[in-house]
Amino acid sequence: MEKNNIRILAVDDDRDLLESYQYLLEVEGHSVVTALDSRQAEAAMQQHVFDVALVDLKIKAEDGLDLAGRLRSIDPLLQIVIITAFPSYQTAVRAMKLGAFDYLSKTSDAESVVETVEEANAQRELQVAEIESKGNRAGDISLTIICDNTLMMKGWLFLASDSQLLNIQSYTNNIPLFLKNRPDKAPDLIMLCATCNAADTETGIEEVMRLRQEIPDAKIVVFNNELDDEQMTRLLKIGVYGFFDRNLSEAETERFIGLIHKGETVAPRRIMGRVIDELSDLYVSREIRQAQPPGEHMPQLTEREKEIVRFIARGLKNKEIADLLFISPVTVKTHITHIFRKLGVGSRLQAVNRAYELNLVP
Repeated sequence: MEKNNIRILAVDDDRDLLESYQYLLEVEGHSVVTALDSRQAEAAMQQHVFDVALVDLKIKAEDGLDLAGRLRSIDPLLQIVIITAFPSYQTAVRAMKLGAFDYLSKTSDAESVVETVEEANAQRELQVAEIESKGNRAGDISLTIICDNTLMMKGWLFLASDSQLLNIQSYTNNIPLFLKNRPDKAPDLIMLCATCNAADTETGIEEVMRLRQEIPDAKIVVFNNELDDEQMTRLLKIGVYGFFDRNLSEAETERFIGLIHKGETVAPRRIMGRVIDELSDLYVSREIRQAQPPGEHMPQLTEREKEIVRFIARGLKNKEIADLLFISPVTVKTHITHIFRKLGVGSRLQAVNRAYELNLVP
């Protein structure tokens, strides 16, 4: 039976030992990247996805367990094997508390090293399979989390493990790494940490635009949100579906994710109003109206649908629209579904954008 290729990161300040690990593991058909210190190791993690990391307990003056923790924060599924010249009970306890799979003596024979690496990889495959099986449950909302904060990641994993609605399809620490190793099936929502991915506005905008272009089927949501009004406005205009403040409760987070999955936009009303005003100013200008005359195949909205689009443009929710029109919220929702279908859109903001673009709403 052919063995799977295991992607291995080996970290040790002993070049000879690294070369020996590389040789014996590559002979077995696995891929090995070596690093002499933490800087090289963390740089490698930004460039590649690894299944197993062999990490020396002492790397020059550095604590290998501290480094192992940082590597796990980048990829929580990474299986850590600690290498030490002097195995001890205390080392084992620290390694296990860290979440390391196992530890090896530097005097371990080649067979033990290969066997431990392959067992560690088998553990990773079990964890990946568990996540993927959750992602295949009918009716679930699949999430990709893009964040490099370990505590945040644990929070999302805890939320998903306790939820009948949500499951984590994948997670990674930044947009470029996610795009480089994108899953075959796009998630329903991409949850993007504002602190990790949008603090630098210009770079963040460019990366979100690339994410939208390359994963068009996923709805992007920004969490851990402390962005200013200008940043949120720009992100909404390029297709972000919502913003979650860092203090949002688990119940509220799950409820808002459900709304976004159905096509709603979750954002402060002042920001929605600002975005819609800017889009309206653009699309109702004389030049745009003249350049986009109604055509033979132009979608048509009923007068009631046009009225509802105008209310949506004011930032009103279904219940508020229903009260103003003296109809039920269910009827409003039905009208909005028809509007989405006619305009070929998936959210309220996109519906307003499209309706003004096509000069369907006066």
